[in-house]
Formats: sequence, C-alpha cells, structure tokens
Amino acid sequence: MSEVASTAIAQQRFNMMLIGIFAAVALTLTMVGLYGLLSYQVAQRTREIGVRMALGARGADVLCTIVIRGLILTAVGMAVGIAGSLGLARFLKTLLFGVAATSQNQNPEPRTRNPEPCKMRACINTLLLEPRPSRGAP
Repeated sequence: MSEVASTAIAQQRFNMMLIGIFAAVALTLTMVGLYGLLSYQVAQRTREIGVRMALGARGADVLCTIVIRGLILTAVGMAVGIAGSLGLARFLKTLLFGVAATSQNQNPEPRTRNPEPCKMRACINTLLLEPRPSRGAP
C-alpha cells in the first residue's frame, strides 16, 4: 500500500524538490546580485565619500547615507519581486495540492511574505562594503 501511495505522489514530490532547489538558487543569486549592486554603488561614490570626509563629515553620517540608499534599492527590488510573485500565483496553483497560492486571510504565512531577511541581508552587505571608503584617508 505504501508503494502505491509513494508512486502516486512521486511527481508532486519531484516538483516540490525542484521548486526548492530553484528557490535556493534564486536566493543565492539574489544575495550575490545585491552584494554586487551595493559594491558598485559604493565604488561609484568613493570620490564623493572622500570629499565629504575631507569636508568634515563623520563616518557615521556617511555610513547612514550608504545604508539608507542600499535599503531604498532593496525596497524597490522587493516591490518588483512581490508584484512578480503575485503575478505568477495563478501558475503555481497547478503545482499546489490542498494549499492556496495566495493567502486567504489577513495574516499571510511569515515564511512566505516576511521581507525582514532580505532587509537584514542588505544591511549586512552595506555594512561590509561601506568601511572601505569611509575609513580611508580622504
């Protein structure tokens, strides 16, 4: 009996495993892309940061400016991503069994709609990149 049940859900299990692998790859690409984008932004503004530091700006002010700009880029990316995920929800309904593609209540699952990990990663990326220009000599 268990063999029949296992055979019956083999396709769904494969689909979910494939979606999980693609999600992990997408998360990795997102983190690498975000790091690259923030690195490029900081590299383009190195001279401006140097001038600000030479004119007396504190390192904390420069850090705050760069973190805020990084979070703005992250917010725009998250808005586009959420819009895309809602647009693809109809396609996902064909792969889901017994679960709605979108939340039916006012409290969506925190694992699927919580943007905090992305914002935290953006802050970490920015804090890793920012000390290069703000701690150097102007």
